[in-house]
Amino acid sequence: MDETMEQTLNNKAKGRPWGKYIVFSIIMIILLAFPVVRPPLFFLTLLFSAFMYVALTESWNLLGGYTGYISLGHIAFFSTGAYTTAVFMNRFDASPFATAILGGFFAAILTYRSLPEAGALLLALWLPWAELTAAGAVFWPRHRRAALWLLFAFALMFLGALSQAWLRGLDINCGCFGRPALVRGPAYLHYLARDLVLLGTIAWLLWRDRPVRSANSG
Repeated sequence: MDETMEQTLNNKAKGRPWGKYIVFSIIMIILLAFPVVRPPLFFLTLLFSAFMYVALTESWNLLGGYTGYISLGHIAFFSTGAYTTAVFMNRFDASPFATAILGGFFAAILTYRSLPEAGALLLALWLPWAELTAAGAVFWPRHRRAALWLLFAFALMFLGALSQAWLRGLDINCGCFGRPALVRGPAYLHYLARDLVLLGTIAWLLWRDRPVRSANSG
């Protein structure tokens, strides 16, 4: 009887392949619209906390459940990001969606163990915006060389941070190109090589766009 019922349900599911996508879309629309309709703070906080812990659980399950690797480092990044978000929400009335990015960047900087917490927080505040501004200014001919020199300094600084972490045998969270990744041992070589290629590319662009002095000048 149970096998017959299960087969019937499977046949119905196969006959309506778009049903689950429609249900998923409706749920996502409701969740996205939920904060807009200004629900009671209790329900908003409840949902925010529930999904936050779901994300934490899934992140650990990917590593500890599927690979069997025992890691308690997730809670360190989680608590650091949560603390940073809470501070900026209470002191500066910042949106938790903006501070979540800041918290993750701050937690990644701490893994390099080269700055105190105050210095890491200051770096997390201005470095992402400085990198984005410099990258955008590269496409503005009037400010291209200044932006390239700034990006060259950032890449050189990152190369130094990677090198000192490698020499000290640290396990770091790279956060390179927007994709957080655990870096340890031989994995450093990949990121060091990529940063050297980036430095070389910026140096070539600086050389190509160098000011050319005319023969009549001077």
